[in-house]
Amino acid sequence: MKTPSDSRATCLIIFPGALGDFLCFLPTADAIRESSGAAVTLVAHGSHSPLVADHRFEFVDIDRREVSALFSADCDERARRLLGGFARALSWTGHGDTNFRQNLTAITDGPTELFHFNGFHSGLHAVDHFAQCAGVVPTAPRIDLGDEARRWARDAAARLGIDDGTLLIHAGSGSPRKNWEGMSELARAWRQRGGNVVALVGAADRDFDQCDAAVRNERVDRVAALLELAPFFLGNDSGISHLAGAVACPGVVVFGDTDPTIWRPHHDQIHIVHATRACATCAPRRFCTHRLDVGDVLDQVDRHRSQSYRLRA
Repeated sequence: MKTPSDSRATCLIIFPGALGDFLCFLPTADAIRESSGAAVTLVAHGSHSPLVADHRFEFVDIDRREVSALFSADCDERARRLLGGFARALSWTGHGDTNFRQNLTAITDGPTELFHFNGFHSGLHAVDHFAQCAGVVPTAPRIDLGDEARRWARDAAARLGIDDGTLLIHAGSGSPRKNWEGMSELARAWRQRGGNVVALVGAADRDFDQCDAAVRNERVDRVAALLELAPFFLGNDSGISHLAGAVACPGVVVFGDTDPTIWRPHHDQIHIVHATRACATCAPRRFCTHRLDVGDVLDQVDRHRSQSYRLRA
């Protein structure tokens, strides 16, 4: 990877977040690279790597055992070879873990900085929070999609029948409490009006039966490329919603208990519908249709969909 002689021009970044977190963090990683001129090695979930297909980072999968070794009392030589000798190291994991801090400090040739992953301040978007931690101004959000992903998306759009009447829906998220329970009813109403629904279904999601077609367990860059072609999107507070924002796909994203001032997709083509009140009828923390009415969300989809068409015309 490198030798100690070039360590002054290198930076190690360790970031453990899921897809939505990663997309909020990417402007910080880019800003560190651009402001310092350093060659950056980014340690993150391997499934995110297709989103930086231009290879502006050297990418290391955070699930590798060398990364786990930083949490052990005895950091082995393989971890030192892979993760040692950088001029600077920044990590959003390991804060408060003595072994991790000692190991990372011992193998880094310069300053080591560890940050609380969830130390968010009310009113400050996650993009700005991560940048503030690192002391940089975040760049404009940018992902890179390769030619293969875009070819796949064009073929898939034709196969799935995506046209101006299509609504792409992702009904899942990283937590059941963030999943609005009105998605199926809204999809049914959309189809009854003559539109078609294409569902995006991940490995952790329940299957979605109110659709004309579905994309299941597909690679993240291919999903991004499909969203890039899509006329409109509807989703929960999820990584896929952030992905829609990253490719400027117009859409509506519904929020329940999480704070959209922190976690909304960072693009003005994505419009937020926020259920601010609790439900007095259903179990606590359910994101039910009492909290957010299906008709109200459908009205927002219609409104912003027509606006996006005027903007594209």
